[in-house]
Amino acid sequence: MKHSVSDVIEILKSSNNQVEAEKQLMNYFAEVAGEVMQSALESIDDELQKEYKAKGYCMERKDSRTIQFLFGSVTFKRRRMAREGETGCYPLDISCGFEKGSRYSLLVQRQVAELSSKLVYRGVEKAVGLLTSFSMSHTAVGRIINKVGEKQREWTRKKLEEQSVSLPENRKVPYLIIEGDGVVIKGTQKKKKEIHRVQVCEGVLKNGKRSQLVKPRYFSSMKSSKHAWEQLEKYLSSTYDLEHTIVVSNTDGGPGYSMDNCSMVIGRCKQHIHFIDRYHVNKKIKSRLAFCKSLERPLKQAVWDYDWSLVEVILQTAESMADGPQASVQLEHVVKLRGYLQRNWTYLKKLEDYSVGLDIQGIGSCESNHRPYSYRMKGNGKYWGDKGSAAMVSIIEGLKNGTLDQALSEEIPEYMKAYPRDLNRAVRASLRKIKPTASIGAKKGSIVHAKKSSFEGALHKAFSA
Repeated sequence: MKHSVSDVIEILKSSNNQVEAEKQLMNYFAEVAGEVMQSALESIDDELQKEYKAKGYCMERKDSRTIQFLFGSVTFKRRRMAREGETGCYPLDISCGFEKGSRYSLLVQRQVAELSSKLVYRGVEKAVGLLTSFSMSHTAVGRIINKVGEKQREWTRKKLEEQSVSLPENRKVPYLIIEGDGVVIKGTQKKKKEIHRVQVCEGVLKNGKRSQLVKPRYFSSMKSSKHAWEQLEKYLSSTYDLEHTIVVSNTDGGPGYSMDNCSMVIGRCKQHIHFIDRYHVNKKIKSRLAFCKSLERPLKQAVWDYDWSLVEVILQTAESMADGPQASVQLEHVVKLRGYLQRNWTYLKKLEDYSVGLDIQGIGSCESNHRPYSYRMKGNGKYWGDKGSAAMVSIIEGLKNGTLDQALSEEIPEYMKAYPRDLNRAVRASLRKIKPTASIGAKKGSIVHAKKSSFEGALHKAFSA
């Protein structure tokens, strides 16, 4: 290696200001890290060659490859090995889990995916250019998002299938809260798309003034609400024993989010209590009684008190207030509101009226959990295609469930199964060849005093603060 402390000193001396100096140092250290990584990978490849030759492989050629890691770009050469009657392979790529044809490392892809769950693609492009030693176009960001989203979606599908055929010892809990709702976004060609979401948790944990769901799990789908419920059904059947569990469900009562949808995924349980979400009930009241706003609050209170006789009185009063050229339309609104409340009256009862003897908190959290989706995917002229929307929804779901890292690392072909022993032996052999250097201990140094207006003076002041 040709790098030395004198190189760093030269960069500091030749820079006009601290910003320029740090930019140059970032590029310099990225180059150093790249050379160290190159040497390590090529050393491991040398040892892997021996392992493969013992298995009957022969070297075809040496090929160069460049991978962009978060710490910098690494260009290295590795051998292509082949055995008679088999397709050739790169032992180093297989053993280290480098994806075929991928220019970016898994960590780069993972970090870009998380940034993209908050920023538009051009914003991610800007962030990468500002905070790292390399750049990335917004089209490359889009390709990474589609790739990572597909991995997360496929990992979730396989995991649920594996859990459904295994026989684990399922958890027994006093109650569960299940909720479902949809988020409408804009699609291409002026078509609307809906993100179908369902979630389950074991209650709420209070941390001061903040609340946190206990063991939450989120499932989403761009296909249909049925697909989202099916994922939840597999998860419940493989995770919980509901025989002695009170299940509380909460939805808006719309298509795909009725009590029947909840009952089908829950199956057998101690008791199933279903609610229509208060937010949607109040929203319906507000829209239907827009012509007589003075009755909105009394009606909401009557519904909360579960007093149908008072609800009927207020609705009759609303009918008497219909007037003018829009009277027929206003009366129709009242009729529809009465029908809506009658259909769902059973599901508007308060939890205390069920006498379940449990302090159940956390009902209604589905609306607040829409925010990561709605903040990223709605407004500001955003339009989504089928592939991009499905990928983004999968990434946000993976981040909320804490499964994105697993989805990326566990999906590497052959990596987790066949080659760890070869890699371990090659790494041990490489370490034996590296001569250890004696430690000279920590060195002490200082920056000599200089004029405050000079770069050295400013650096001395900063380090002395």
